[in-house]
Amino acid sequence: TRHGTEGEWADFLRKDLVDVMAADAVVVLPGWECSRGARLEVDVAHALGIQVLPLDAAVQVFRAAWAERPQVAMPVGAA
Repeated sequence: TRHGTEGEWADFLRKDLVDVMAADAVVVLPGWECSRGARLEVDVAHALGIQVLPLDAAVQVFRAAWAERPQVAMPVGAA
């Protein structure tokens, strides 16, 4: 994992909440409500005005943004 595998739950949460505070949005997986850490992430995101999206909604947002990206033409002969 990005934060390593050694340490206590609180150690991971401290590092994780730094990421949440820097995020533009938080994407939650199905069943997130059963995770104490995920619930805390969502609470922090809401308190900071950070958007929280379920995975399926985040995928739709990503697909729409991808479809709207500028198309870049490849130079002739480049491939």
